[in-house]
Amino acid sequence: MAVSNPTQLTTKKEAPAGTTTTTAAVAPNTGDLLLVRVAAWQFPTGFPATGVTWNGIALTLAVQKTGAGTQAKRNDTSVWYLQVATGASATVIVTFTGTNFVVFVEVETYTGFNTTTPIGATNTTEQENGSGVAPSLAVATSSGDMAVDALGSESGVAANVTIGAGQTLSYQDDDANSVGSFSYEAATGASVTMSWGFLVLDRNYTYCAAVIQQAAAGGQVPYSPWQQRGPVVAQ
Repeated sequence: MAVSNPTQLTTKKEAPAGTTTTTAAVAPNTGDLLLVRVAAWQFPTGFPATGVTWNGIALTLAVQKTGAGTQAKRNDTSVWYLQVATGASATVIVTFTGTNFVVFVEVETYTGFNTTTPIGATNTTEQENGSGVAPSLAVATSSGDMAVDALGSESGVAANVTIGAGQTLSYQDDDANSVGSFSYEAATGASVTMSWGFLVLDRNYTYCAAVIQQAAAGGQVPYSPWQQRGPVVAQ
């Protein structure tokens, strides 16, 4: 059973941002995989996300890239997830170590995922101004998985950041300094390469990607009363 295409619940850009960013209330269904992607920027040093909650329940960190370089350290990107035990309507709250200039958040749900191990392979990268290297990450997959990514780049406007081939845009927004870009791509083989292009290649960024694994083959079989019967004896 392949992972479904996402259902987007909400997005938010907050500038200037505080130490927490709160979205509008969202209402995932029982059994959904709730996915939250975050990109944050601050000069001269960004403040990374340290936690995400929905309805007071902590999400699990799937992958995070906090910049370490002289310019890349202005950016922080991360992906968080939760298997929803009971559906409800509640806000998503993202907490940071300090006050960022801008924060981008996207919230969505998936079905058809592996409930034992929802997240598979992950990967991260960063680059400094003047590197000439556009964001690109390969992640190991199986056909039916879903790759997702989060890019935070000091690119000014969203028009400067173009989505890679085969990917579908989830959310992209900008402010005067930074662009947050999020996409997904259904896997059809043993790997997926997620990428973005820059119209100007001297931009610093952090980039991370994760794989949502498909439901295990031959999942739970619905109960049938015939399972309780003994062998049929001819009369």
